Amino acid sequence: MRKKLLLVMAIGVAITGVMVSQGTALAKTTHTVAVSDSQNPETSITKEFDMTTITRVSPDGINIYDTYKTTKPFKITNEFRHKTVTLPAGTVVSGVSDSNGNLKYIKNLSISTKKQKAIFSKLGYNKTTSIFVDQENGIAKNKYLRNTAYSYDSREVMPTLYKKTVNAKYGPNAYTPYIIVTADNYLTYHSYKPDGPHGKFGANVAYTSASKIKKFTRTKSGLTYYLAKPMSGITTKRVRVDKHYWYQVKLTVGKTFETMEKNISDSTSTSTTINNNGRPEFFALR
Repeated sequence: MRKKLLLVMAIGVAITGVMVSQGTALAKTTHTVAVSDSQNPETSITKEFDMTTITRVSPDGINIYDTYKTTKPFKITNEFRHKTVTLPAGTVVSGVSDSNGNLKYIKNLSISTKKQKAIFSKLGYNKTTSIFVDQENGIAKNKYLRNTAYSYDSREVMPTLYKKTVNAKYGPNAYTPYIIVTADNYLTYHSYKPDGPHGKFGANVAYTSASKIKKFTRTKSGLTYYLAKPMSGITTKRVRVDKHYWYQVKLTVGKTFETMEKNISDSTSTSTTINNNGRPEFFALR
């Protein structure tokens, strides 16, 4: 158990003490979190996390989702290759690449909100990722270098954050709502909706609520988004920023907890609580 906890993947929230503008370099630091044993809450282990981004990083330092800006059109498809969608040059994507500069698959849910509609209308509403028609696509040679609410240092800042409920110790499932930030800097909320009659095709993963991120800050304690409007499913706090009233979502790292098999209570991995405006509202898979 101790060995597994020591292999918990790095988690982060990018840091500065002031407002972050595009292109600003951020220093790295660590944040100490108590890793609680859910079977014995009195027992805890101290674990340090890299606070650059919240996105999951493997023990060898490889980020799960890097960000890229394409220089040519490309085609994506679903796993059955029945239908395709062509996205234009200049599309910003999050994806996993090979060692030769080719993307293997991309994350549909963090592409711009406008392009998501084109993808889902063609490929179906129940796919969180898409694969490439051309395996030698060359898209991963052009990293996205702007530092925004969506990307920092060519890395996706925020992963899928699941709503934390009483069943969070069993990890997410098809019915768990979640939030994501898109390439055009929208915060999106995804609630469970059956796809097809009686859920024949699974869950509709398209967002059900979205709000433009008007401003954001990175500090030592967290990542704060200021939204143009409140959103259903997410706790927001109405605040005055300069001459505007916006809706604050302030994400900070909370306790890390074990996840387990529901029927036999065997430990499977760990997840980290993400507080929103001081309350445990989400969690990130580690």
